[in-house]
Order: sequence, then structure tokens, then C-alpha cells
Amino acid sequence: MANTDVDLVTPGDTPVFFTDYSIKGTAKCRKCKKRIPKLELRIAKSSRFNNKEIKIFFHVKCIFESFKKARKQNSIITCNSQIEGFNEIEDDDQALINALISKVKPIVEKSDSKPLKKQAILDFVTVTKKPKSICLKQPSIKIMYSNADQLTHSKIGELKTKINSEKPLVVALCEVKQKRKAEYKTSEFQIDGYEMYNVNVESEIGRGIIVYTSKVR
Repeated sequence: MANTDVDLVTPGDTPVFFTDYSIKGTAKCRKCKKRIPKLELRIAKSSRFNNKEIKIFFHVKCIFESFKKARKQNSIITCNSQIEGFNEIEDDDQALINALISKVKPIVEKSDSKPLKKQAILDFVTVTKKPKSICLKQPSIKIMYSNADQLTHSKIGELKTKINSEKPLVVALCEVKQKRKAEYKTSEFQIDGYEMYNVNVESEIGRGIIVYTSKVR
């Protein structure tokens, strides 16, 4: 096994965990950030990075400590058969890992048997329960938003067509400025039936924002 902090391995159907003894003592533990001394037992966890499978090393006790915050059960060692190389290490080290696994199992079983949290139950009820009819005191406001990316004459024409079709009460556009400074004229952006409010359209600051509000209430 290579002696670097992260070893590249061939992608495939390989176990999630690996164990061996540190060869040169240059690999660092992912959890405590300390080097794993030469010939000390270590456990590696496989992960994917840049479409390649890699090994991330831990001190034995550090990796079992990290399981307390694991979000997925398949990222926890619950059986020594999950660990490639387990049968090649010393008997005392096998006993150590088995002892640590025995402490992990109750935590996993307890986690699996936990009742749903109150919010999770409420979310489930909200989704499954037939909603009651709601009477709104005021109609909803129809808003149109778009990144103009230079509001050219052709884009203004397209915008007017869409506004005439959808008739929103509010239209918001960002990045309306054109590249040529001479074309920063707010009069070109007027739309019939709407009040226009702009920010930095005729200045050299920013890309410009325009908000239209319908005159029809």
C-alpha cells in the first residue's frame, strides 16, 4: 500500500474500508490531522474524488470516533467483513477492532429505532393530510423577473410581447445596460401602461436595474 495521505486506487467494486500498517509514517489521520507513525495500525476509508477512488487514512480509534457523527449507516463499520485486509493483521489488532465495532452496533441500533422527530411527523402529516380550502383576502401579485443581459431593442420588443400576454403587476430586470455608453438612455426602456423605476442605468456604476409597476390596479 502506498504511504501518502491519500492513495489512488483503481475504481471498482471494492470494500468501503481497508486496514494495514503504516509503511513510512507519512500519512495523516483525516480526523485529528496527526501523522500515523510507522508500523502503526491504520484504517482507510474509500471515497471518490475527480472520478477516481481514493483512500483516506485514520487512526483506528479516530475513525470509530468519527462514526458518532456519521449521517449514513453505510459509512460506518458494523462488521469486520467490511474491512479489507482484516484477516492479515495481528490477532491483538483484530481484537481491538472487534471491540470497537461492538461499541458501534448499539449506537446504530438505537439510531435506527429512534422515533421520527416532531418536525418530521408534522411534515408527513402536512403532505398526506387533505388541505383545507383557504380564502385569500387579497389576490396574489403576479411578478415577472429576468436577467436582461443587455436590454437591446430586440429584447425590449420581446419583453413587451411577453408583458402584453402575461400582464404582470411587477416586472424586474437586472443587467440591463448595453456595452456602448451612448445607448444608456432610460427613455428607450419605457413600456406603455407601466411606471418605470431604474438604478444605475445612465451611470457608469453597475449593470443597471429596472423595475416596472403596472398602472392598472
